[in-house]
Amino acid sequence: MSVDPEHMAEDRHTVTLRALAGMSLELCRDLQQRALNAESPEDAVRLATAFHRVSRGLRQTLALELKLVRYKDELHFKAQGEGRPRRSPGEGRGPDP
Repeated sequence: MSVDPEHMAEDRHTVTLRALAGMSLELCRDLQQRALNAESPEDAVRLATAFHRVSRGLRQTLALELKLVRYKDELHFKAQGEGRPRRSPGEGRGPDP
């Protein structure tokens, strides 16, 4: 049984993105708690800024992971001859703020 290098690379990327998202989420939770418990306003601002930056990276990581999953799905459907799966309007979007 041979392994297709393209699929192996995609799986490696997916695994890496999921691990990165998990680490980022853990760091976000820690920064949030530390910011809430900060002893000085300066520390709170510094930690809130760090939280903002890490959470932005987390959102970007999750968006890239979703894009990769959708790309893999599209390749699968094309290989099956089914074309692109149809989505209803708004499907796949996150919750509205």
